[in-house]
Amino acid sequence: MKKKIFMAIPLSLLLASCSIGGAKTTTTTVETTTKPQETETEKQTTTQTSDGIDHSIIPEYTSSDIQLLAPDFTTRVIPNQDSVTYDDLFNLGNEVSISIDMEDSELQKLQEDLDYYNETHFKNQLYRHCKSVTITLKNYDNTFSWTIEDVGIRQKGNTSRLWPIIENGKIASLNHFKLSFDETFDDEAYGVDKVDWSNDPAGYKLRKDREFLGLTGLDLKWNKNYDATHIKEVYASKLYKSLGLIIQNIGLTNFNINQIDQNTSYDMGVYTLYEPAKKSLIKRTLQNEDILTFGTWNDEKNGTYGVTGSKYGDLYKCIWGVDLTYNNMKNNVGVGSMDGSYVPKYERKTNTSEAAYKDNLLFELGRAVSKNNLEDIRQKLDIEYFAALEAVNYFVGNPDDLRNNTNNTMIYMRRSDGMGIIIPIDNDRAFGITKDWDVRNGMTEVGPMDLTKAANGDNVIGLYKNTILKKNSSAYKLYTAYLTALYNSDWLKDETFTELFNIAKNTYSASVSSDFGYIDFNLNDSNISFSNYINAKKNLCKNYLDTNTNIEDDPITDTNGDYGAIYLVGSMNGWGGTSLPFTYKGNGQYTITFTPASVNNDSIDFKINNGIDWETIDWTIDLVNNELIMEKGENCTLSGVTNSSSITITINTITKEANIVIE
Repeated sequence: MKKKIFMAIPLSLLLASCSIGGAKTTTTTVETTTKPQETETEKQTTTQTSDGIDHSIIPEYTSSDIQLLAPDFTTRVIPNQDSVTYDDLFNLGNEVSISIDMEDSELQKLQEDLDYYNETHFKNQLYRHCKSVTITLKNYDNTFSWTIEDVGIRQKGNTSRLWPIIENGKIASLNHFKLSFDETFDDEAYGVDKVDWSNDPAGYKLRKDREFLGLTGLDLKWNKNYDATHIKEVYASKLYKSLGLIIQNIGLTNFNINQIDQNTSYDMGVYTLYEPAKKSLIKRTLQNEDILTFGTWNDEKNGTYGVTGSKYGDLYKCIWGVDLTYNNMKNNVGVGSMDGSYVPKYERKTNTSEAAYKDNLLFELGRAVSKNNLEDIRQKLDIEYFAALEAVNYFVGNPDDLRNNTNNTMIYMRRSDGMGIIIPIDNDRAFGITKDWDVRNGMTEVGPMDLTKAANGDNVIGLYKNTILKKNSSAYKLYTAYLTALYNSDWLKDETFTELFNIAKNTYSASVSSDFGYIDFNLNDSNISFSNYINAKKNLCKNYLDTNTNIEDDPITDTNGDYGAIYLVGSMNGWGGTSLPFTYKGNGQYTITFTPASVNNDSIDFKINNGIDWETIDWTIDLVNNELIMEKGENCTLSGVTNSSSITITINTITKEANIVIE
């Protein structure tokens, strides 16, 4: 089957507004759009998909079956303000400016929040008040402007938080910020600053539903990595979109902070502008774009998996150290606290109202990943989507992503079929960024099939070893097909990147300076240039991108239950060696009969490995459920044995059954 990705025409987003001004300048005050109410009740999962497609089946594409969206950086002429769309906001041919008005009291609260972070390392989630935010978009000879009153603002990031924000009554440094158009400031954590909406329920609903061009907020980041092109992360976003993957849309903007009590304006220079990584990203993307292996927004919100009555599946923001196994998830899933003191590894960002929600879809994914074989994983993770994503990730080369540092990841469990996808975030170290952290020469030494994490040299997590990096598997073949399609595309040509760079430079070079220093537009800087970086990555790929290479056919059940030689190791043999080998009987069944050489308090502790190390195989047995646990877990303690006991252990790697007989 030919796999094609087509660009959908963006839908117009309506705003309740009042237009003012002449023919060339238009100003709007943004009030609201309307969303239906959500309910949060857990739904028993089923096996049917809403679009009738079984995404657990891994397709057999070659690179010629895959068509990317061609690079298209044109800027349309916008006829009037009502015609401005979300896409226009992130088009580098349109000059965007964002100006925020803040009172000294609110700036001081931002400073206090930063002091709190420096003291505790907790990232406060409370927003402070912008009196107003004005967004201006210049499109050829027309200028359109919107003013939004009482907008939430807070800092974002980790190492990017510069101290102080305000000193001696003046703005003192560049920082990353989050703007929230729908913030209601009514959480109990606001304390005395909590806004009471009890006498204005209509106003509360308007605020809760307020959007701008389909966005509930915007993120703003200064050029911390000294990227003189100013567009490496923008270009990465477009590369993901070329394959129909969900990713934050990214652009540029001029940024100003007006300290209204002092009647002083601070030019912050050119910032990177982001669509927030939150649930609205799912809705907005599915409404406006054709997404790989997804149906429409209606398909998704009307799905039967997850929370009854919700429009969204389960979206999780993951922090450093995730590996998507069940044990890694256990006791590490939930909703974070507003003061930042509690942030689980898997922080649920949708369906947050139901405290007793069990996160079953995520845990099902974790159990599948823990079984360490493609047959199980493909039932819960969309492998086609994953293969395409990881092919793009390879060329983007972020050392701080899931594969290379188990970081900067979101997981979305779909309502339509209950399957998971991975969404990368914070790709600000794309295409050879080395500022402050040079990982393997800007990732130019990291190949597409490397089995180690670039950030620290540890082994990649099992998810990769058992899917796209498992030689000759169906997932591996699909991954190499997507690598080949990208390798041969115009996206990885220097002239394509330069074309977008020149557009950004022409739009923003005159305003790149700021009151806090600036980096002029240049294709070359202290980081690795796009040209040198992409040539190095393509050269590393060469051996894997020969489309005439015969990769032997491999069934979906890649191991057929046969994991090669495995051994019983434990207290009875010094936790090592190959003295107690299992015998493989076929159809996933292994068995061993032995007499323990050493017994302590009528019991032995044991696990199962490959006789070499604990990285590839680290299994145990759940004696309560007679189940083989094919993931890292607690030792199995077998009681009621003596030095003369004859013990027979039988396990099945396909059914996960385990049986132990002591005679």
